[in-house]
Amino acid sequence: MLVLAYKNPSEYPIGFAVIVLLTDPVVVDIDAKHLQEALNAHDYGMNEKREADLLRRFDVPEIPPLLTPAVLVDKAGVVLLWSLPEVLSSRFQVNAFHSTSRI
Repeated sequence: MLVLAYKNPSEYPIGFAVIVLLTDPVVVDIDAKHLQEALNAHDYGMNEKREADLLRRFDVPEIPPLLTPAVLVDKAGVVLLWSLPEVLSSRFQVNAFHSTSRI
């Protein structure tokens, strides 16, 4: 199936996304484990001073726009984000949004 997805990405968008994700991850120069340890489990909400301190301390790089399927990993290989644009149709997204809006 992956060969078909590679040759026909528009017919097999999820298969093509898997190929791209496995072969070309976007690596961000941060250590997610150390960042997570620095965050307090009860430290939530907007705290501009705290956020500025964390940004200085961990020098979080700007993440490039992810316009194609991509996986974002930290320097240890920990998956931070999966981006699968256009894998779900607009109609599916609208239906999912409306289905969960009352929760």
